[in-house]
Amino acid sequence: TTPLDVGFKDIASSLEAIFTAHFEGMHKSGWGFLSDISYLNLSGQQTVSAPAPLTLVVDFNNVMAELAGVYLIGLQRNWVELLAGTRFLDLDVDIDISGAPSGVD
Repeated sequence: TTPLDVGFKDIASSLEAIFTAHFEGMHKSGWGFLSDISYLNLSGQQTVSAPAPLTLVVDFNNVMAELAGVYLIGLQRNWVELLAGTRFLDLDVDIDISGAPSGVD
């Protein structure tokens, strides 16, 4: 067991790729839509010395996409937005351990 405490500087230095895009469209009738996609890839390597030297390589990928329909109630100064949509989320974490004693994975 080892604690996990990662600061912003460490995360920024492990950043491999990042992308995000957001688009909204509204019609004067009050109907509209929104779409959003985000991608994040982080990877890092750490050597742990106890009880035996091990090298951990971690690769983290995150994809999130959203698509929703929007309807505005009350088109004057105050309004309420009704949203209905779907969200796709894919989290993928790969951990490779090397230098492990025989019989340990």
